[in-house]
Amino acid sequence: MPITPDIIIDAFKQNGLRITGPRRTLAALLIETIGKDFTVEELWDMALRRDPDVGRATVFRSVEILRDLHLLDRIEFADGSHRFRLCQETGHHHHHITCSNCGKVVEVDACLSEEQIASVEQLVGFSVEGHRLEFFGRCDSCRR
Repeated sequence: MPITPDIIIDAFKQNGLRITGPRRTLAALLIETIGKDFTVEELWDMALRRDPDVGRATVFRSVEILRDLHLLDRIEFADGSHRFRLCQETGHHHHHITCSNCGKVVEVDACLSEEQIASVEQLVGFSVEGHRLEFFGRCDSCRR
């Protein structure tokens, strides 16, 4: 199911947050970022342009909640930095590949098999509860 502003607002409600004007602004703004990645600071700057009452703490708290609910992805880059991207659908498990030259990020539906995950569990003595797999490489444009 595609993510809508109502899904984001419901996520805030489920986590005990009041639905304020700034949170409504964030929900609408996040939908507009689909397919684009951003830092929390960039999201806050975008929100401030629409509503000067949006607080920095509100944006940071909202991003963490949406990330915990798997509505936002945290994308790691080869240099150790990270950015966020709104998931296009709820409940859609995916990974990313990032171009190490231009920074382009693409969602990848490929994943580890159950056997591979079981092998990791056996190797390290953990019970895997979740995972995030990041690929890095060069996109077609950068390879030319």
